[in-house]
Amino acid sequence: MKKVNILITGGAGFIGSHLAEKLVTQGHAVTIADNLSRGSLANILAIKNRIRFLNVDLRTEQGAKTATKNQDIVFNLAALNTGIDFDPGRTEKMFEENMLLQMMPLRSAAKNGVKTFIQISTASIYSLTAMTTRLPTIENDDKEDPEVSKLGYALAKKMGERLAIWYAINSSMKTVIARFINVYGTRDHFDTLGHFIPMIIRKFHESRVTVEVFGSGNQKRSFLHVADAVSALLLLSQKGGNGEIYNIDPQDEHSIKEIVSTVRRAMNKNHITIQYNTKKPEGSRRRMLDNTKINNLGWNPSHRLIESLPEIVDDIVARISHERS
Repeated sequence: MKKVNILITGGAGFIGSHLAEKLVTQGHAVTIADNLSRGSLANILAIKNRIRFLNVDLRTEQGAKTATKNQDIVFNLAALNTGIDFDPGRTEKMFEENMLLQMMPLRSAAKNGVKTFIQISTASIYSLTAMTTRLPTIENDDKEDPEVSKLGYALAKKMGERLAIWYAINSSMKTVIARFINVYGTRDHFDTLGHFIPMIIRKFHESRVTVEVFGSGNQKRSFLHVADAVSALLLLSQKGGNGEIYNIDPQDEHSIKEIVSTVRRAMNKNHITIQYNTKKPEGSRRRMLDNTKINNLGWNPSHRLIESLPEIVDDIVARISHERS
């Protein structure tokens, strides 16, 4: 990739900070736009003198306009995304926030002459039926409503995809959509609104007797390492088709019980009892995406969850300890 101006919205967050590091090492002029509501300056400390940082509200026209000015490529990673227990009671907030975080950057990028816009989406846009009975789920199996466990977030992301496709057709800006399966890695949030893996690590770290897990534990998920997510985004920025949607999933599938047991062993917490709470939501029975389309572009994921978990455990535990010091 020739050296260009690149904006990463949400660039101080989990995935965005890893992407920023990679782009900086490639010599690009990187701008990070983040209001730090979920992101952290600690995530970009190592590259702070090699990037341009903007603390702006991308939900507003002025914030999005400022961020996208003079950019060649935009990676739109800004989002309000949380664990499964957060969204059901706050569907309206999740929808409104995430809709604005897609609509405003897309509109401003097109007006400012951005050449390529990478829209980040999610496997949550697929219906429960598609994710349970039609596996691995292909990109065009997206006509039904999303599963209800993360409805606000998923509906906003689905509409954001359609908006990106509209700009692909009606503007000179190339748009490409990346649908991520569950992403894991260092720097992920470990608070009460976080994703499953960092939350379960935190529970084992803090518990002395019992750890509660939502659902039966029999549900299966495929997991994507953040480094492989970054490699997919870089590939799509160069080879992705205009207005095209790509599933990003290494098809590394494990049951929740397997993951919880592996984390417990890695943390030497075998004395702790695991309590599966079937009264809590567990989402779809399985979740795995067809990756033929991205693989045909040359994507080659290289990380596997079980082998990567010790590194993630060390990262989460170290950050929890630092938070308390």
